[in-house]
Amino acid sequence: MNVSIALEKNQRLFAQWLTHLHEVIPNLQKIKKFDKKRMIRLRKQFRALSQQGQQFVSDNFLTSLKISDPEPLSMVITHTTHELLRTADSLNQPTSKELFKKAKEKFKTLSQSYEEIVLIAKKSRIQIRPHNLKPLNFSRAGFHVFNGLLSAVLYETILNKNQSLAVLGAVGGFFVFLEITRRLSSTWNDFLMDKALRPISRPHERHQIVGATYYLVALFIVCALFPRHSVSLAALVLGFGDPAANLIGKAWGTKKIYKQKSWAGFIGFIVVASLAGFTHLTLVAPGISLGLRLATSLSVAVAGALVELFSSRIDDNFSIPIVCALVARLMIGV
Repeated sequence: MNVSIALEKNQRLFAQWLTHLHEVIPNLQKIKKFDKKRMIRLRKQFRALSQQGQQFVSDNFLTSLKISDPEPLSMVITHTTHELLRTADSLNQPTSKELFKKAKEKFKTLSQSYEEIVLIAKKSRIQIRPHNLKPLNFSRAGFHVFNGLLSAVLYETILNKNQSLAVLGAVGGFFVFLEITRRLSSTWNDFLMDKALRPISRPHERHQIVGATYYLVALFIVCALFPRHSVSLAALVLGFGDPAANLIGKAWGTKKIYKQKSWAGFIGFIVVASLAGFTHLTLVAPGISLGLRLATSLSVAVAGALVELFSSRIDDNFSIPIVCALVARLMIGV
């Protein structure tokens, strides 16, 4: 019983440390100018996290977590503790420009370290539920909107169903090929994540399937199963709603609704996605009554927002288009 209690306690301590990392690291992205009080507070937080991390690689702490091979986790935690100290020291730049540059560099480094710890911890079957980092990324948000618009415009004006399936199959197949090959070569994976896909990727996607692959596979499925307007509406809801939830949630999401998701992000998703959906239906299906267009756009937006809110095991880039296309099909049938 004592061993079981100790194991549970140590797992809880480790989980709390990861939670604190998840909360503190994104603050580096918010640094725009030198603020002495804020920098002092951040330096204290990073040093405290480093000290706690050092305790995990000593006194047989990792062994107490019943890990068969604690060495990989010990190495990455050691590296992270050193980076946390370096980050604390770097937050003392003489100018805002140098501070912003250094904070950006350290955010990238610590994000990668955090996701590596999460990956190894999961493989080691440590009983934790860490959250992936989802930093503010305007390039990714723009990519979402562009893809949603492009998919809807092409499908509504140029491509028929078979042509769309052919294009999605080719592009999706290429991304699946990239997913397979980057698992076979760490150098190739580093190039893709640090160079080619860096503007639109998130830190955890270095070790997981990227959102674009999920999105392409989902579009292929909904294109094959659902009618034209339902497919386009689903693409637009994801394209506009998902980045709206992220950007609005990061800016004003102080009150949480579920885990790390906020009321602001949830409502932002619904409002923006509803407007995009209603505009779309008004342009491509003016014959549908005003009431049904309003009801459909709102219903699809709420469905997408709920999927985004509760998606954890399944990537929302996959689940949102499928659920939204299904709801749209049930509402308008086209």
